[in-house]
Amino acid sequence: MATTTKVIVQIHERTTYAQLTTDLQLRELGYESTNDSFNFNNNAGTNLTIWAKESTGVTYDNNVGIGKVPTVALDVETTDTTVARFKHSDGATVWVELENNTGDYFMGYGAAGLLLSPDTSTVDLVIDSSGDVGIGASPDTRLHITDSGAVVTVEDSGTHSSGVNGGSITFKGNDSGAAQRPLGGVSGLSKGSQNGQLAFYIGNSGALTEKARIDEDGNFGIGTTSPDGTLHVHTATAGSVTANAGADELVVENSTHGGISILGPDASEQNIYWGTPTDSVGAIARWVHNDDIFRIGAANTGASTILTSGAFVDAVTIDSTGKVDVEIDDLEVLTTGKKVIINTTNGYGEFYGNGASTTINATTDDLVLSIEDAAHLTISSGELEVASGKIFKTAASGTSQAGLNLPHGTAPSAPADGDVWTVANTGLFVRVDEGASSASYQMPLVTAGAATVDLDQAASATDTTWYWTKSDDQVTVTPQADFSATATATTVFTLSGIPTNLRPTTVPVILYCYVYNNADKEPGKIKINTDGTATVYRWDGTDFVNTWTASTLRGVFGMPAFTYKIL
Repeated sequence: MATTTKVIVQIHERTTYAQLTTDLQLRELGYESTNDSFNFNNNAGTNLTIWAKESTGVTYDNNVGIGKVPTVALDVETTDTTVARFKHSDGATVWVELENNTGDYFMGYGAAGLLLSPDTSTVDLVIDSSGDVGIGASPDTRLHITDSGAVVTVEDSGTHSSGVNGGSITFKGNDSGAAQRPLGGVSGLSKGSQNGQLAFYIGNSGALTEKARIDEDGNFGIGTTSPDGTLHVHTATAGSVTANAGADELVVENSTHGGISILGPDASEQNIYWGTPTDSVGAIARWVHNDDIFRIGAANTGASTILTSGAFVDAVTIDSTGKVDVEIDDLEVLTTGKKVIINTTNGYGEFYGNGASTTINATTDDLVLSIEDAAHLTISSGELEVASGKIFKTAASGTSQAGLNLPHGTAPSAPADGDVWTVANTGLFVRVDEGASSASYQMPLVTAGAATVDLDQAASATDTTWYWTKSDDQVTVTPQADFSATATATTVFTLSGIPTNLRPTTVPVILYCYVYNNADKEPGKIKINTDGTATVYRWDGTDFVNTWTASTLRGVFGMPAFTYKIL
């Protein structure tokens, strides 16, 4: 059944109204001459009034009041949460234009959120559905600002003296107890009439404490409000000292041990590079853990590395070819027993002293002494070799000292041609090759030695020493002491120590002396035979005889030196 609609129009006497009535609601549309206003009413009272003239001193011209008498151009009052709604029927962005005699601006709402725009096509500000704010861009964070120039200005309008805060930003957050605490901040500081500084703060024990500062010259100080250079890392004061201007780009300061750490993986390089516009890598300091190698030096081709001593004086130079030059003094190992080692890995050689002696040790190969890269002397496998064309020469430091001292003892079992050696009580020998292998070609040179005189078969004899020397074919024997026997002895004695080839070869040698025949002192002589034996004779008044009273030889003394020839 169709709904019946009733319409009733009522006209009031004092005011003119058109009253529209339905089954459910009563609506009035009228004009009130007293206030010169146009009203829309329902059965609960006035809902909309448009005023056209002044009333009680208030200007109502063209004001619109919704739910109240208007005091401004549009005055709305309601008990509802939502006061007004603007909706685009097809879901597009809806705009409200704000305009005065100088221009207009738009406020709108669309898919991106709440918008502010100068022309509905360019958006200046966005507040999205998450509450994030974007200025010049759609926000990615709580506040997202994009601009080609200055982005944010924080201004303190007060007048401040040097060092006083001129505007700050503070960051806050909840602590473990859900209480708001200052976490950090940044402040601009006044520095004179036209200069400023920037201070950085960190929350500590519920308060902000300055931890870093950029001064008016652009120097950055960590832990200091007065940085000495471009970057000054300050743990504690080192005392009354300022970084030198020649090296103040990085200053590290502490009241105790200080340092800089460069950290990296075991297999990677940790580097410090020195460079210039001409060469970005002029020198390098490098460490690689897995190689266990630290390198430092010049990187340019042809460049040298110099180590200095006190007063920055050049001390040691390593040139581009790897040669080392000690500039100001000798190269000295100061610690006793320490070594200068050549090629530690392969053990080629070492040089060291132990406080008592100095050693040059070729541990695997020959030891070569060279002058201007030419070998002069080589020591290898127990041999000392003078290079071809070089001369081995010695000089005694005193009249009583020898210029060359060879090992003395037993002759080598198999000497090679040219070998020189000495044998105890025999002499100096050289091996000469004459096409034969016989040891007879081991020729004695200048020989000297000592021989022992022994009385054969003496039960208790006192032996003596005779010294002998040989020059060319001449042998000189010099008795050094008398000898005697205290018991029965023969008249024959032997010499031990004079080589067989140095004994008389053709005729015996007669040596005159004195002998004791029992207690009688008598003239005597000694005949040295070619077989190395000797016979003692005494003078019996007529001739020399080797017969003795009671067959007892008491002693021989007063023997002069004697000389003989050998073939």
